[in-house]
Amino acid sequence: MIETDFGLVIAGQLAGGDAAMLAIAPDPLEPTQIRRVPRKSIIARHSSPVSIMPEGLLDTLERDEIIDLLSYLETPR
Repeated sequence: MIETDFGLVIAGQLAGGDAAMLAIAPDPLEPTQIRRVPRKSIIARHSSPVSIMPEGLLDTLERDEIIDLLSYLETPR
């Protein structure tokens, strides 16, 4: 989450940038939609208190699918 001196709060995934601008992808379903924020206008930057995972998504999985997902996530890469 980025707070600017313009009074804007922008949440999204950091997508790069350069010395003058920070690039943010605010919509995980549209990762090519980038918002650029001048670095000099940023007054605060912090992690979001909520996950980008949609609420209730895990409820759509069966028990075996959840076990498979956890096994995958625990596998070293």
